[in-house]
Amino acid sequence: MVARTEHLRRLERCVDRRKLAPDWAPAVVVSFEGEGAGGAREGTGVGGEALVATRRAVRVWAGAVGFLRGAVRGLILLVGLATLLGLLDRVSWVFELADVFRLQYVAVLIGAALVALALRRPGLAGMAAVLALVNIVVLGIPLSPTAVAADGHAEGSLRLVVANVEVGNTDFAAVAHLVAQTHPDVFGVTELTRSMAHHLAHELPQYHSRILEPRGDAYGIGVFSRVPLRSARVVSFPAEGGPPTVVARVGVAGRPVTLVVTHVHTPFAGSIHIRHLRALAEARPSFGQRVVVCGDFNTP
Repeated sequence: MVARTEHLRRLERCVDRRKLAPDWAPAVVVSFEGEGAGGAREGTGVGGEALVATRRAVRVWAGAVGFLRGAVRGLILLVGLATLLGLLDRVSWVFELADVFRLQYVAVLIGAALVALALRRPGLAGMAAVLALVNIVVLGIPLSPTAVAADGHAEGSLRLVVANVEVGNTDFAAVAHLVAQTHPDVFGVTELTRSMAHHLAHELPQYHSRILEPRGDAYGIGVFSRVPLRSARVVSFPAEGGPPTVVARVGVAGRPVTLVVTHVHTPFAGSIHIRHLRALAEARPSFGQRVVVCGDFNTP
């Protein structure tokens, strides 16, 4: 009995939950069978193995939890940094790169918040929720009432077609076929590359009036016209950092009509999207009484 009692005391000192694991660790119950010294020897073998196995499991579990907590913390900090850098897109276009994936930021941050709650880290969960809200607010900026075309009928007619030909597209014949099918008076092109501009200039000789601003990215732009362009220029909206926009003037029924062909950044690009639209609206008086604003607005 003395040996059995002494052994139990040693086990009680070892199986100290405050030393072995945090408050969520399972309790260890060791049972003994038999009596006297023989029983004590049997308990020593079974209890010791159970204790060692439990301690190993606790260490593995604690390590996994620690790793997950660190990974979630790092992920939230990384996405949070990208979220905040995107707010500096007014300073430089470089920061617009951080704005492109705001919808993905929201999904990642919400998931990270849920995992942080499961890992009993409410502070991290709250931080992730706040950052997700910031991204939701930024994405919600363009969700304003849409413009409605004015009623009324204007004299004369002008057939206008605008196509986003997709940067990198080398199916030049398909674009020329579109023009042949629709037979527009004015053909506007967004995402115009140098190779596309070269081929269209060759394929559309009847569209002798033209203004082209090809680029290597998705914001090249151009206008091909069968009717004379009274004036044409390329401007940026907004003036600082905005993509190129064609502002041309043609005659319809003897009266001038201003054509504005533009390509607005995606809403996921941050404030540049709404600033572009606002700049167009502010420039409206300079376009004259009769104006057509068209293109790829990347707006629902």
